[in-house]
Amino acid sequence: MTEPAEFITVYDAQGRPAKVNRTFWATDVLPATLAREWDNPERLSALITASLRDGFSSELRGAALRLQQIDPDPYETVVLRAVIELRAHEPVEAERILREFLEEHPPSGLILTNLAKAQASQGRNEESEATLVQAIALDPNQENGLDWLMAIHRERGGEAAVDPVLEELSRRPGAWRPQLWLARGALGRGDISEALDLYRSALPSVGADGNGLMQISGDLGKAGRPADAVELVLPLYDPMQHGLPTGLN
Repeated sequence: MTEPAEFITVYDAQGRPAKVNRTFWATDVLPATLAREWDNPERLSALITASLRDGFSSELRGAALRLQQIDPDPYETVVLRAVIELRAHEPVEAERILREFLEEHPPSGLILTNLAKAQASQGRNEESEATLVQAIALDPNQENGLDWLMAIHRERGGEAAVDPVLEELSRRPGAWRPQLWLARGALGRGDISEALDLYRSALPSVGADGNGLMQISGDLGKAGRPADAVELVLPLYDPMQHGLPTGLN
């Protein structure tokens, strides 16, 4: 496992970057920053997520517990707690947190995917894969879980083993991400008609998902089909809702 870098990059109010010693940030800056957002679930969640990206984990446990007390979305907060434990190399504790949650709440795709990660980190690979399959059955549009399931099948049987999985998932109500991956494969084979049909079938379910629109526009652009990207995506694109990357595509 790669050790975290000695320094992290932070930004001032004008967006200028600066390097700060990781230990100093963890002991002097991060606790005070978390304390300032202690009663604001939205900002506390964003700060915990950003700190996870910077490589912190166990330092965030107290803040994640606090978030679970004040955040109206219990699913988001329990996932953050589990991710913190996984990053801290404590998969048994991550599994305990998730299983306790599932005793009182219905499962979600994201909860089960993180449970699968905890099981895999303990070497229980068959159990982990079964849990992952349940997760994707609940939510076939979950990006990390679907990517992981595709990687498992690709490792076993190459690219030819992936499409049947995607085709089965694409038939689930509300599914759209499997269709985007099938369309990417069709573009790679030069089957533009099939790709466009897949995109059109997925678009009503993609709806407001900016990542989905970004993938469609990006893949069509790379395939030399910018006019098709404009035709399909522009009617749905809202810069304030979907962000700049889709617009740049």
